[in-house]
Amino acid sequence: MSSLTTFKKQHDVTVPIYLKLTSDMDFDGLKALLPAITETFDGIILANTTRQRDGLTSANKVEEGGLSGRPLFERNLKLIKYAYQQTNGEFFNYRYRRRIQY
Repeated sequence: MSSLTTFKKQHDVTVPIYLKLTSDMDFDGLKALLPAITETFDGIILANTTRQRDGLTSANKVEEGGLSGRPLFERNLKLIKYAYQQTNGEFFNYRYRRRIQY
């Protein structure tokens, strides 16, 4: 990630760069990555799709590809809350800070 930081400085990159993370990430993995992410990126996108289909009862259970939407809501919300707590909310867009109350 340091090469990205160097590139941004050398080329005067002013547009924000975000990192999109998978819904499959566990809390320990997220905690380990957050310091490097907050130093390198302007924000994170939590969370993307998953290939896991545990507990899914709809016809989508047998389909291939990434799963998104309602089946991931609770899991993704937990990841977002965890990341918010770990960064003291400082790494989150103000618009969303008002929606997540702790």
